[in-house]
Amino acid sequence: MNTLTQSLRAHSNVDDAHLPEELSKAFRSEQDRIDRLSSLIKVTALVNSSLDERHVLNSILEHATQVTHAEASSIILKGEDGHSLYFLAATGEKADEVKDIKLQIGEGIAGWVVQHGVPVLSPDVDKDPRFSPRVASSVNFTSRNIACAPMKVKARIIGAIEVLNRKDGPTFSDDDLEILEAFANQAALAIENARLFKLAITDELTGLYSHRYFKDYLRLELHKAKRLRRPLAVVLMDIDNFKSFNDTYGHSVGDEVLRGVSNILRKSLRDTDVIARYGGEEIAVILTELNASQSLLVSNRLREQIEAYNIARDGKKMGVTVSVGLSMYPESADNETDLFDRADAALYQAKRSGKNCVKVASV
Repeated sequence: MNTLTQSLRAHSNVDDAHLPEELSKAFRSEQDRIDRLSSLIKVTALVNSSLDERHVLNSILEHATQVTHAEASSIILKGEDGHSLYFLAATGEKADEVKDIKLQIGEGIAGWVVQHGVPVLSPDVDKDPRFSPRVASSVNFTSRNIACAPMKVKARIIGAIEVLNRKDGPTFSDDDLEILEAFANQAALAIENARLFKLAITDELTGLYSHRYFKDYLRLELHKAKRLRRPLAVVLMDIDNFKSFNDTYGHSVGDEVLRGVSNILRKSLRDTDVIARYGGEEIAVILTELNASQSLLVSNRLREQIEAYNIARDGKKMGVTVSVGLSMYPESADNETDLFDRADAALYQAKRSGKNCVKVASV
């Protein structure tokens, strides 16, 4: 709040509605600057304290939408192919619908921003040749004006953040674009932090979590299971005859088998379950909040899905199977070391029993 406005308020019991128009505008402008700075500080603190990418980006969008008085907003990222763009996060009544739409780099204002790395303020999109109505028309949304800023990691453009349709004015201002660029920088930093963290805790070949992360997560999940009195399962599986894949066809085929099995597990399990490459051809899974019979059912289903998977080489189809060991908290053990060791012993029993089967740890 500026000094003149403070003085007027202190010496005359008038509210904003009774201040002279120029002073009222000055007050609102100053309050807007305070709100923008406050939002940016909150977002910066969140980016520096959290590795939850989804939560951080949604918070950035909420703040960007609020301080620019926008009707909708979105964060758009480059796809892995380097040519397409997809909606990572969005706000507004059509948020869920736009997430299924892909753009090409250069398509629309956001695509143009990603292509050129330059922010854009478009006060009337109908008069802007860079605007593409495809997304808006496909979700029955009317775009009037757009502010869009590129997201950069060092010199590399990874996407863009945009706000659409200023609600309390004819269009977005230069100040709106300036704060949007600041939010874009924070969004890019959040994505890069999440990427680096993921690299540190995942296996490069399979994309599964690492051995170390699995052990740390098991400790935390077991503590949570004890506190909430909920069951927990550890599933260990080993790819049968894996050495023969490498010896007969080379390590590239062995790598393909590992990736194929990993993809099956990712598609078949819940987001709350943790899958890790524990070592070599051994994969470990934590199943949360499933009892013994449910965990056994899931383990057998995974084994059957992997058994149905095969790879082709030299005109031949090679089947893949796994042996599986299952241990449960609280039935099998009450600490992470014993829980894992019991699953490992059950896995060894499955191997000795002819492979391609599930064995449950003895109580």
